[in-house]
This record gives sequence, structure tokens and C-alpha cells, in this order.
Amino acid sequence: MQPVQTVSHMLYYPNWLENSETSDLISQLAGLPWRQDYLILYGKKHAIPRQHLWLAASQQSYRYSGISMQSAGWPHWLAALTERLNQQFDTRFNSALANHYRGGQDKMGWHSDDEPELGQNPVIAIVSLGVARYLGVRRKGETKMLEKVCLDHGSLLLMPSGFQSHWQHALLAQSPQLVTQSRYSLTFRHTGDQHDARRLL
Repeated sequence: MQPVQTVSHMLYYPNWLENSETSDLISQLAGLPWRQDYLILYGKKHAIPRQHLWLAASQQSYRYSGISMQSAGWPHWLAALTERLNQQFDTRFNSALANHYRGGQDKMGWHSDDEPELGQNPVIAIVSLGVARYLGVRRKGETKMLEKVCLDHGSLLLMPSGFQSHWQHALLAQSPQLVTQSRYSLTFRHTGDQHDARRLL
């Protein structure tokens, strides 16, 4: 399977998963104990615009955007998917941040995946399931969006080593009247030491 290389050097694999696999994975994801967390902004409590969950092979916690998360476990179906990624791309993924976007109003703001737990130059893999949504990309320090990538059902997007140092990305909000169905994402990463999360990628 040949990937499509984006302007920002990400690698996009449409239809990385078979239809039979996606159906099973959506069933598994729907049954997870999703979290709804909140942020305090200017003294007011706001629900973050998505549900999320931290899943890891170890009990290591994960912290981002001021939210600390303990692992909700490492189910067998996720371990098998992780091993498939590691074998195909020679990575060392051992954890995943799962997100549930319930409709077009749910989103993820501009950010880089550069938390200390991820070490130097992490590789991130995003598996998308459900309704297609757009990922925006811009250079760090700039406000202009450089490109917009459609993350289709069953696709895989690979952010290579060094990407997080130079780019920011966001899951863009869309009209809730146009996007009424859910999207699930599994963002695989390596945590647990301060070494590069990749071998040769």
C-alpha cells in the first residue's frame, strides 16, 4: 500500500483497515468508559469539546492541556492493532490517546504532541473510524493554515519524527447540521522513556 505524502511530510494511508476490521473496532470503541473532562477558563468551567481516554500497556499516567489521565487498560484488540503498526513501521508504540468526536461541534484545538512523556522527536500514528473529519496543519509560530487533510473512515495518518518540532495540527470543527455522526480516533505513541519513539522512520 503506497501512502500519499502531504505538504507537511505526513504519510496518509487511505483504507488502511478492511471494512470487517472497522466494524469490529467501532463496536469495541463504543463500549469504552469515555471521559468528559473540563477546563477552567477565566473562572468558568467549560467542557472540553470531545470525550477522550488514555490507554497504555503500563500504568504510566499521561498529562496534556492540564489534564492528568490514568490508563484505562490495554485491551487485547488494541494490543493486536499496536503490534501490527509496530511491525509495519518499525515503531515502538505502547499507548494510545483515544478521542470520541460526537458531531461537527466536537474538535481538538491547535497543538503539537510534544509532551515530555513522549520523548524526543516522537512518531504519532492516527487511526480514524467513523465519519470523515478534517485535520488542519500549520507551521509553528504562524496562524495561517497550510493544508487540510481529510481523515477518512479506516485510514491511517503517520506523523514522522521531527513533525511535532515544526508543525501544529487541529481537528477542525464543522457544522453540526452537516456532521451529525461520530468519529473515533486512536492516536498511537510511545511513552515510558526519554528516547526517540521510532527506530528508522
